[in-house]
Amino acid sequence: DDVIVYRLVKPMFSAAKTPDIYLRHISSFKKKPFLPSGGRYCTCCHTFSSKSKSRKVSVQWRNMVEGGAGFTVYDRLTGKGKKVGIPLGGSTFMCWSPDATKLVMTVKQKLSTLFPITQETQYAYSPTADIAVYDAKNDSISLLPGASSADLLENYPRWSTDGKTIAFCMDRNKTAEEGRFKQKYNIHLIPYNDGNGGEPVPLKGASFNGKSNYYPRYSPDGKWLSFCRSNYGSLIKPSSDIYLYSLEDGAVKRLECNYANAADSWHSWSSNSRWLVFTSKRDDGTFARLYFTEIDEQGKSSPPVMLPDRKFIAKSYNVPEFQKEDPGISSSKLYRILNSKTVKQAREIKVE
Repeated sequence: DDVIVYRLVKPMFSAAKTPDIYLRHISSFKKKPFLPSGGRYCTCCHTFSSKSKSRKVSVQWRNMVEGGAGFTVYDRLTGKGKKVGIPLGGSTFMCWSPDATKLVMTVKQKLSTLFPITQETQYAYSPTADIAVYDAKNDSISLLPGASSADLLENYPRWSTDGKTIAFCMDRNKTAEEGRFKQKYNIHLIPYNDGNGGEPVPLKGASFNGKSNYYPRYSPDGKWLSFCRSNYGSLIKPSSDIYLYSLEDGAVKRLECNYANAADSWHSWSSNSRWLVFTSKRDDGTFARLYFTEIDEQGKSSPPVMLPDRKFIAKSYNVPEFQKEDPGISSSKLYRILNSKTVKQAREIKVE
């Protein structure tokens, strides 16, 4: 894969940040804006319908000037896009279904921020969050039964490669009141079941182990599920390391590419399931850089290699996503869609 799409964020954390999304060619220093924020939007989670010849892209946004939140959907084959608002509010982390017809996402999400503590350059957490599925064909959205309980915190959904299962993270919503050290996510698997959901099952080795387990990522070949584990919370934590769960035998291992107290996080699989790109603060403890590691057949990771820059950038890379090639999407056109006053309101469907 020759392309990485990523955000650049300036520490320290601020709720009013408006980071830009960039596209970088791995084989050269060539990079360009993918979606500028224009100083008005917090453009966060970006997701492609596939890593190879991706047809659809979606970007979650929060308007930092006028308020409101939602996401954009853009079809690169038709060249058309739309700005979508949802009645459930607060959408963030998203993932396309394998057939590119549906988006699973976090909704009803509130964002709270606290002052950083030692070695943390940002601290943000969600006191509320549920999982919902957006149907792109019908412009409708519904909460996923089994992953949308009022007394639980459900976050970071990810579709399995066969489209039958959704991995997500769960915790008690009371942990937000108990303090940052109490929040510990556990990864669960739930059947999609045509939108009817089911009973969430904790993933052994990635749940109830005294740590916080979050940010699951399926390898495209369906062999592995990677995730982050830290002492508490999620996102950028000094104690965060990347782990690998074998979907064949259930074995769990800490990858060799991790570095102690380096906030190894935000990772993405290549289209051939042989490489991971991830962020790490191992260089100075403040600025996250992109690193690559190769995963062999046994799940062993190679020594990581940093993506070089011509000059130092005093910002952190996050949310990197592999793409096999440049999606060929005009950043100006994508921003015009984002900046449009016309918002397509998704219709809420209640599932019993």
